[in-house]
Amino acid sequence: MVHSGKRLLLLFFLFLPAAPTLAAGSVHPLKLVLPTRSICASRLGVLCTGVNLEEPLRARVGIALSGGGVRGIAQIGVLEVLQNHDIPVDVVVGTSMGSVVGGLYATGLTPQEIWNFARRIRWQEILIDRPPRSHLFLGQKRERERYLIQLRLQGPFLRPDIPLAFTPGQRLTSTLTAAVLSSPFGYQTRFDCLPVRYRALATDLTTGQPVLLAKGNLVEAMRASVSIPLLFTPVQKNDTLLVDGGLVSNIPVEQTYASGADLVLAVDTTSPLRKPDEINLPWEVADQVTTIMQRERNRRELARADVAIQVPFPDLTALDFKNIRAIYETGKRKALQKLPEIRRALVQCTDSLLQNAYGLPLDTAFVVRTVRLPPQLTAPPVADSSLRLRQIHELLLRVYRSGFREVQATLRKDTLVVDARPAARVDSIRVDHATLLKPGEIDSVLAPYRGAILDARSFVSLVAAIHRQYRRHGWALAHIDSASYDSARGLLALRVNDGRIDRIVVEGNQRTRKYVILREFPLSPGQPFNLQKAEQGLDQIYSTGLFDWVGLSVRQTTSSQEIVIRVKERDNRLLRLGARYDLERRGKIFAEYADENLLGAGNTLSVLGLYGVRDQEAQLSYRVDRIFRTFLTTQVNLYHRSGRYFAYEGGRSTGEYREKRTGLTFRFGEQMRRLGTVWFGIRWENILLRRLYGAGYPTGSYTLRTFGLRSILDTRDRIPFARTGKRHELFYEYSSGRFLTSQISYTKFASSLESFHTFANRHTVHGRLDWGISDLTTPFPEQYTLGGQNSFYGLRDRELRGRHFWLSSLEYRYALPWGFHADWYISLRVDWGAIWPRDIISISNKDFFYGVGAALSADTLLGPFTIAYGRTQHGETQIYFSAGRNF
Repeated sequence: MVHSGKRLLLLFFLFLPAAPTLAAGSVHPLKLVLPTRSICASRLGVLCTGVNLEEPLRARVGIALSGGGVRGIAQIGVLEVLQNHDIPVDVVVGTSMGSVVGGLYATGLTPQEIWNFARRIRWQEILIDRPPRSHLFLGQKRERERYLIQLRLQGPFLRPDIPLAFTPGQRLTSTLTAAVLSSPFGYQTRFDCLPVRYRALATDLTTGQPVLLAKGNLVEAMRASVSIPLLFTPVQKNDTLLVDGGLVSNIPVEQTYASGADLVLAVDTTSPLRKPDEINLPWEVADQVTTIMQRERNRRELARADVAIQVPFPDLTALDFKNIRAIYETGKRKALQKLPEIRRALVQCTDSLLQNAYGLPLDTAFVVRTVRLPPQLTAPPVADSSLRLRQIHELLLRVYRSGFREVQATLRKDTLVVDARPAARVDSIRVDHATLLKPGEIDSVLAPYRGAILDARSFVSLVAAIHRQYRRHGWALAHIDSASYDSARGLLALRVNDGRIDRIVVEGNQRTRKYVILREFPLSPGQPFNLQKAEQGLDQIYSTGLFDWVGLSVRQTTSSQEIVIRVKERDNRLLRLGARYDLERRGKIFAEYADENLLGAGNTLSVLGLYGVRDQEAQLSYRVDRIFRTFLTTQVNLYHRSGRYFAYEGGRSTGEYREKRTGLTFRFGEQMRRLGTVWFGIRWENILLRRLYGAGYPTGSYTLRTFGLRSILDTRDRIPFARTGKRHELFYEYSSGRFLTSQISYTKFASSLESFHTFANRHTVHGRLDWGISDLTTPFPEQYTLGGQNSFYGLRDRELRGRHFWLSSLEYRYALPWGFHADWYISLRVDWGAIWPRDIISISNKDFFYGVGAALSADTLLGPFTIAYGRTQHGETQIYFSAGRNF
């Protein structure tokens, strides 16, 4: 019997309009239905028919992930601990680095997968947006390797364009795009349809208000939230400029509650105040100011959270990526310490929800002597002829987890009867339209799910497993778009949308023509979207040099998928400046004005002026890297060059002359993708040799009309100080007085081959083999030369001259471990060769000689610096010094 006080309480609840009828012996039996929550409308975005996916009611767990730069790696460890200990996460809201970690987790990546992704990133290079040399056409490679300073000009008065930040964030955008589209659900544009509801917090730079991003391009949302002022450029979304959400809330607890969480876990990986010696750059100043302004708000947000997990790193700055494993492990350790507190908070919050759902306190006691469960289940014994509502709820949960649904309990007098229907089981699975995968690949995924209960967790797991199989092959947009369940046959039918592209749209190109962008993108409408090809296309578009930023997003409807390539154009007018000094040519400088997007076609028109102690030049150039959508290329140069050169005999200078060249060259050929170029060329040139003093050279003028063929293959990774790659050039030129009206007829043929191999990270071996032959009629200014620091050690520049030559070199270079704000190298080189002024009647060992030399070099922000010493076998010695890029 129930005590008299409790009987009065039960009678009170009996007459409440919203309360179920209670009390043993009352006229109406008491019914308790296990509270559940449907997930079909809120997750995955799969159109479900005949599928009732529910889960028992519990507290929605939200996790608020703070900013903190590299410290955010600790958040991965926290998520892994939660997953390993069955703590559910239903909502994730992130600021700055937290938006990246949370976004990747929300797309279905496991914490271990996110950690593997973080380990593969070259964090030190995440701020370097310069396209790698391998992504450039040959003309672009040569162009980039000449200048010291490049200024972009804007407006009618050609004012210098001052960037809003250190980097536009292209490398970061590309990295995030690859990660998101490799995930099971990264194609989603509605963040409520992700397996975990996701929000990214950013700041509206114009109003200073927080912006909680809930839909759209997932990568763009992350990129906006992580846009540290002065470090990354803001992200433009509609009419707003979005920057780091940490400016308004670095620990988004309030936003996590607002996004639907009942219980919030706050993970605090925010940065402490920097030390004085850590405030050297503009964005470091901005970070310090933000940290100062957010300290009080951070304390308030942590106090509002149900559980706060703080991961302190007092000696670590936000961009210190040296020891990310220790950060990751620290996050795991701190989360483990908080597990008991998390479990208590989860139970308390869930109890509150259940009490509201049942309409009764969970400690309410009922007289129960007998419990009847569905067949195949054993009823538990009842102690003291009494069960509390909490015990009844746990009993209903046990029935649910045993494979039953629509679980409810009816209390008739002192007998608790639990009714339920068997849960739907998947006897067979059919996948329609899975044309991109082989049947065996699909079957291997489906096998573990046949015969299993169809519930929310297994359905999400099954869909994710199918998506992962597609992602392994690069099909990033292929997904399950509908599901139906036939209860009579136990058949689960899934339909695959294979992610075919219906349309490709380009946005943001105000000047650049659309075909200039699309010709670099290897996908077209009608094809299934492939991530590797899309990444290649984005890299190629960015490598044109026309854009600050290139991104990709997907617009989905129920019947189509539209790929959107978004670009932010750069100012296309440039001013380039360069300077160099060496002991041979002395000092020289150049200035170049260029329009690199003439008429929006991606072609370059430039005017160059060069002045030096021994060299002067003026040049007008027009270059087309790609003619329309083809890989055909052309270039026209109109130039005047003047230089002073010494003549030598027997290792001694015998005179000096001035050489002037005025002419026009036209080249037409085909790009070997981005490996090199093959072209046919015409040269119309007038050469004037004028005596300055001494002898050893001819004087007069030469009028040359030539045509030639040239092939250049260049895969070197960098210039100078290449570590890997090859360069091979073949050259043929013909001059004819009869057919081309040239003053002199001659033929030249030459080859140059060099390769670079690096081992053990610091040791580089460089081999080189050059040779050339020509007619006896080849005029003096067109003959081959040997000598100089980069040609033959121990000889001066152009010291030897002839009509045929052979040069082989072997160099060893070591990258020194110390820096001093530059990369330092020491190198040793042996040169061996010969040059023949006249025709080769016979070749003997006496024709060949060697030179050896050593150099100390530095690769600095101002260009390379080298000091070297060389000596030939004949005893000639030279000291070389150069500073600046070669042009």
